[in-house]
Amino acid sequence: VEEKSPINTFIVDLSNDLEIKTLASYSLFELIPINKNLFSINNQTGYLTTLSILDREQMCLNQQCSCNSCEIFYQLIINIQQTTIYKIIEIKIQDRNDHSPIFDNESMIHIIHIKEHVPLGYRIVLPIANDPDEGSNSVQSYTLDGANSDDFYVDYTSIDIPYLVVRSLLDRQHISSYLLTLTASDDGQQPKPRTGSIQLDIRIINDSIPIFLQSVYSIDVREDTSVGTSLIKIEHYLILKQNNSSLIVNI
Repeated sequence: VEEKSPINTFIVDLSNDLEIKTLASYSLFELIPINKNLFSINNQTGYLTTLSILDREQMCLNQQCSCNSCEIFYQLIINIQQTTIYKIIEIKIQDRNDHSPIFDNESMIHIIHIKEHVPLGYRIVLPIANDPDEGSNSVQSYTLDGANSDDFYVDYTSIDIPYLVVRSLLDRQHISSYLLTLTASDDGQQPKPRTGSIQLDIRIINDSIPIFLQSVYSIDVREDTSVGTSLIKIEHYLILKQNNSSLIVNI
């Protein structure tokens, strides 16, 4: 039976399934007390129906059933004239896609630092979205969107952890920061995707070399030159990757 089905939803005709052709009386008993008042059986027809609204995720939290496969067991007693038949009934609560994936601290931007020039294929763990639904209704994929998002892709194939994988060489001189949207999606009939924000800050590697305009500087200095006299202007250039970058020249 699907979770969230209305009260009195018909589940099964047990007399037909058990091929009982004569008059009989039916009784249903829960094997775990907490599962009382979930289902009802008509003692004359053997029709099994729901007696309450079933919430699979809440039943999992209450340990009324397994979280992987929500199954509940009942004892069925059938009285036919002078004969009593005992059966164990297994009822599986089917999941409905009634939850969206949820990132922790969704209102915050997740900041990730990564060094420039890391090798292609470099991997970083991404924020994980949690979805209490089961099977295809739970998180099935992650995607990245945003400016220059093609420099990366998400690997979600090995274990239930999404990895950011570097696809292009990163150069802070070209792009110093990426602001991307990470989308977690389920695969239900009515998908419920959820998004989170990621800021990738590219950290500097000091690969810029100062370049002087001349390879050799030659000057003549008089022996009586005063202390503090300006002798020559040494010119160079340097591509600075940070506003607070500095250059120290020693002679």
